[in-house]
Amino acid sequence: MLKKLLKYITIILFSIFLLLGSAIGIAYLYRNKIIALFVNEANKHLSTKILVDEISLEFWETFPHFSIAFKNIRIKESVEGSDKNFAEAKNLFISLSIKDILEKKIKIKQIHINDGTLNFKIDKKGNNNFTIIKESTENTTKNAIVFELSDVQLKDMRLIYKDLETDNDYDIVAKNAKAQFRYNNFDWDISLQTDILSNELKFNKLSFFKNKPMQISSTLTYTEIGEKYVIKSTEIKVLDAIFTLDGRFSFDKKPYADLKFSEKNSDIKTILSLIPQDFGKPLAAYNSNGKVYFKGIINGFFGRGFRPFVKIDFGCNQASLTHPKLGIAIKNMGFVGQYSNGTRNKDDSSYFKMKDIKAIISDKFISGNITLSDLKNPVLYFDLKSSVDAAFCNKHLENSPLTNLTGQVDFDIIFKGNINEINKKNYQSVSSQGFITLQNLAFGLKNKKYDFYNMNAKIFFNNTDIDITNFACRVGNSDIQLDGSLKNIIPYLAHANQQLELQAHLKSKKLYLDELMTNTDQNNGQKITYNLSSRISLNLLAHIDDFRFKKISASNISSKVLLKNKKLSIENTSLNIANGFVKMDAIIEQNQDSTLQVNANIDIKKAQIDSIFYMNDNFGQSFITNENIKGTLTSVINTQFYINNTGLVDKKTLKADIKLNIENGKLVNFAVIQKMSKFVYEDALANISFSQLNNDIKISNEKIIIPEMVLKSNITTMQVSGTHGFDNEFEYHIKLPLRNYRKKENLEDAQSIENDGKGGLNLYLKIYGNPSNFKVSYDSKAVKEHIIEKLKTIKDDFKEVFKKDYIKNKIEKAKTVELKEDEFLDLN
Repeated sequence: MLKKLLKYITIILFSIFLLLGSAIGIAYLYRNKIIALFVNEANKHLSTKILVDEISLEFWETFPHFSIAFKNIRIKESVEGSDKNFAEAKNLFISLSIKDILEKKIKIKQIHINDGTLNFKIDKKGNNNFTIIKESTENTTKNAIVFELSDVQLKDMRLIYKDLETDNDYDIVAKNAKAQFRYNNFDWDISLQTDILSNELKFNKLSFFKNKPMQISSTLTYTEIGEKYVIKSTEIKVLDAIFTLDGRFSFDKKPYADLKFSEKNSDIKTILSLIPQDFGKPLAAYNSNGKVYFKGIINGFFGRGFRPFVKIDFGCNQASLTHPKLGIAIKNMGFVGQYSNGTRNKDDSSYFKMKDIKAIISDKFISGNITLSDLKNPVLYFDLKSSVDAAFCNKHLENSPLTNLTGQVDFDIIFKGNINEINKKNYQSVSSQGFITLQNLAFGLKNKKYDFYNMNAKIFFNNTDIDITNFACRVGNSDIQLDGSLKNIIPYLAHANQQLELQAHLKSKKLYLDELMTNTDQNNGQKITYNLSSRISLNLLAHIDDFRFKKISASNISSKVLLKNKKLSIENTSLNIANGFVKMDAIIEQNQDSTLQVNANIDIKKAQIDSIFYMNDNFGQSFITNENIKGTLTSVINTQFYINNTGLVDKKTLKADIKLNIENGKLVNFAVIQKMSKFVYEDALANISFSQLNNDIKISNEKIIIPEMVLKSNITTMQVSGTHGFDNEFEYHIKLPLRNYRKKENLEDAQSIENDGKGGLNLYLKIYGNPSNFKVSYDSKAVKEHIIEKLKTIKDDFKEVFKKDYIKNKIEKAKTVELKEDEFLDLN
């Protein structure tokens, strides 16, 4: 019995191998004809070039079927003149049955393709690159290729779709896709199982499903008559979310769709991971509880010139988000949302709504509604009302400059505006109203040594403007109170060329500017970029009771500050300083090299000059300091200078005209005057008092130019002139009347003394050098210059007298005395 069984098995196996061998032999014998027939038929139906490195007839790769194998296949896109590929793949296997080969027929039942790319593209005019099949009217011959697909497999095939007309862009990879087909009386039953990696799906520049793995399971029926697809059941799984789809498509005459879709098993975090990253990023770190719902319909004709009706409903209720690190939560969150393209299935009837928005954030509430209607000419409306913990907001600001923020922000805002009209700079459609209230805000700033606290304000919205009332806060040891308005704020935020106008009244009881301008990281000589914005117009009235900056201390400051067209004007400024009164006007303009040009007029009345020297650090010199000079200063100063990009005055550019008056002055222990004691017998030079000193001083070319001035003191009356450089090199000339002169044999001494013609003597001295190394010497040159000047004056007087006498003698016909030519007195 066993022998018979083995015999039958041997016969069966031999028969199978004989049959297979025969089939292989026949296939090998007809391989060239089969390949030629396939290529010939393919060329009949393709309108573009197809390039293949190698075509062969395979058996073992697709056993038990035979396959035509294509290696490195490329199909050109259907764009005239283009050499780009529409499709390419490393391997393509088209399976054939042995029976069909024996009958010399080509019936394609299986297609396997791997490692390739399909590039679909539609340009802005609606032309595509994938019309690669010819429309043929030829009758099918008995040798024609027939599709009887039962199995299609794709592995590592990338599909790229770019629609420039609608600005949509899809990029997916079919990692492993299988489709099975069953044919029954003009109907195809199709089942699909696939693993897909969605690189990105972009709709109108918004990115969805980025780097998300997806699984698709679908069953559908395709009816050849009427070209209809009926989707019986489709599930798309993305992370933990499952989307279902059912309905039908038809392509008879006009493409038509009637679809319903919904989701199940989704939570907020899953949905946030699928929407554009910029929208979901702020909440991506949160853990979520609570379900969301998502469902919609698509119904109507579609394709070029047609859009189906679309409506999507979504929302959530009693959901929550909790941050695992920050320990803050959004609770009882809910909203009802809807998107639809409206009754006309067009952009102008489309809308997006989120209604009944509500949540509790850190035990504070928020509620509101958002609507975006007419997506062709979009109108945005929202109303939001909330009481928010300031600390919660700050924790969600990336790289926030604020530290230790506390307090509360309440707001109730209603806004409506046409976005296109705003983009066109037409703001008549903008309507805003409501308020924001700041309550007891306190915070620090990074890199600052001071804190802000007790900040309170109420901000009212009035269309494109904002009114600020009762703004008050403490900043370090300073306080600020402000009332005003911001005009044109929405256009300013929407357009780079729109101007913001600030009108405000600032009050301060204490303003300590040195504290406010101190950073933990000092400038260290680094360049400063000034920017007087051309987009900001400022009209500020300021009143400050107590102002301090470094050594400067002033009170009762009143000023008007204007900024327009990058020009800062400080007008009608008055203040009390150094027991005196100062009025000032200044204009500051920004140059192209970012330096600042300053023009100022300063009027000082009855100020203590030693305090002025002290507050200004003796103006950067040590020649005469606040310890050496006393008195009451009255002065008018007109000055112009530049501030460079290190924040300092550029001394080369400093120019000034100074009208100087000092009353009840004193020179105390002034080293220069004390050194003069060796030239005269005066014991009181250590402390000189004078009732008044007047002069017009100029500053130019890095020098202070002091014209000759008379100094009447308790000791003597002297005349002083000279120059003092910004490098502290100076040269002064002094004319000193002598009551007691110790005569010396030195000829230079004698030449430095002038007889004043009234029995008195004047000593001329020169002081030169720098504060740490200067000399006092006789000034014989000055005496000579003075004598020459006096002779010129005498000559002019004599000339005038001579002219008068000459005319008188001529009238009286006096006797003319003839003189020789060399006896004439040349008055010229």
